[in-house]
Amino acid sequence: MEYYGYAGQILRVDLSSGKIEKEPLSPEFIEDYMGGVGMQYRLIYDLLRPGLDPFSPDAPVIVGTGPLTGTLTPLGGKVFATAKVPAIASQREEKHFISYCTGGNKRFGAMMKNAGYDHVVITGRAKSPSYLKIIDDDIEICDAADFWGKKGIYETSEELAERHRGATGPAGVWAIGRAGENMVRHAHGVVDMHAQFGRHGVAAVLGSKNLKAVVTLGTRGIKVANPTGFMKAVDKIRREIMSHPRFHTRSLKGDATGTREIQRACMACLEGCKFEYQVEDGRFAGEKLKVSYSSLTRLFGRTLGIKHFGDTVRLMNMINDYGLDMYTMRGMLRFLVRLYERGVITGKDTGGLVLKFGDFDSYVHLLNKIVNREDIGDAAAEGWYPLIQKVGVDASADFEDGWSIVKGVSLIADARNSGFSPVWGLGPVITGMVRHRHGATYWPPGDDIHRDTYFPEGRRSLNDLKRDMVRIGATEEELERMFTENDFNAGIMEKVTEDGHMVCDLLGVCEASHVLGHPMQ
Repeated sequence: MEYYGYAGQILRVDLSSGKIEKEPLSPEFIEDYMGGVGMQYRLIYDLLRPGLDPFSPDAPVIVGTGPLTGTLTPLGGKVFATAKVPAIASQREEKHFISYCTGGNKRFGAMMKNAGYDHVVITGRAKSPSYLKIIDDDIEICDAADFWGKKGIYETSEELAERHRGATGPAGVWAIGRAGENMVRHAHGVVDMHAQFGRHGVAAVLGSKNLKAVVTLGTRGIKVANPTGFMKAVDKIRREIMSHPRFHTRSLKGDATGTREIQRACMACLEGCKFEYQVEDGRFAGEKLKVSYSSLTRLFGRTLGIKHFGDTVRLMNMINDYGLDMYTMRGMLRFLVRLYERGVITGKDTGGLVLKFGDFDSYVHLLNKIVNREDIGDAAAEGWYPLIQKVGVDASADFEDGWSIVKGVSLIADARNSGFSPVWGLGPVITGMVRHRHGATYWPPGDDIHRDTYFPEGRRSLNDLKRDMVRIGATEEELERMFTENDFNAGIMEKVTEDGHMVCDLLGVCEASHVLGHPMQ
């Protein structure tokens, strides 16, 4: 059959046997599961069995795209990975859950589809360190001895992207670092030297499979059924986004002294929520941070009491290069240093290391102990709950020095430190992803340069919530159930938000599209 939007094939790779199989997408599979995480959840359902350890060779990792990934659809730059993750989700017993992650990319997803594959299902364990090369019909499990244990994510990604460069440019690369190699349970990778990808320990699963990276490059193109109609729709959406008052307002000028900021965007994105920072003074002058969100970079340094922005950039670069979850590290480093200063842990736990809050060198040494699983770092590498059991202090209950934890995973944000939004705080608690969703806005009144245009009432109100929910896709019936004259139901709001965002995660469209005022339809 002819495929439009879809590449039309699922690629299955068994690293243990080296067996490679291709199977066509059936019309029924497309109709039932659409794409993205819908297809991935169905695929993993068929492969998992009760009690399967995430580090078992039989445990699958599925990476792939949505039907709009790789097309000219605005904001259509998402890739997805699904696995039974190694994060320990209970304090009482070792439990795990299935999770999917999303990542913005520059080449990886589009090149996978151009090679002819919507999803890649990876099982088994390679006999030696390897990486998976996918270039059209040239599928190969390649030797990675020159990378494993020797090179971090940055160097690995740059070398593999150039090693397999094609006529249209460098290859797409999803790579893991030393944390993934050592199966740190909150390790993740980086895709295209652009976005963190694989939260909750997906990179550790790749490490258990001796898989350093996945490389994609394709030449086949992606068809759409009606090119003329498609381009008309693309142009219409582009105009709507670019005319919105919030378009291109993500500037951090003045927030980071001694630093130059360059705004970066994922494939097909008009806005860009990522920034490349270049340090211009201090001991790390010239250091560049390419993998970061705008708000996270400054919050990271403030959370750890780091005074010079250059020190923050260097520390975040190390975390990215090792392949560690930035949000987990932000909370875990603070927690451990504070416990040391309170006398809860001592030099006996740290291997003689003296820890001091705000001290860059303390964080670097502690980071290395986590990656290399040494001393207290070994418990930290196992995740929040094993660490809590080790130190005897519940981080989630320690309001001053702890961190919000759900299912053993650090929340990206919650109302205690990021202001209040109904689904921002509620969503991570009840969803399998354990992450925030970009939901309806209900922030406390404050400075906003676009308040008069984006919030015509001059303040954030129930009308703002209603407008956001309409953009997300709420029906009239749902709005009636959701809102009263003076109040709202956060549970119904979260359900509608989940439904709206799942459409994005099926299609391969960034879920933050409504932040720019465009409905997710």
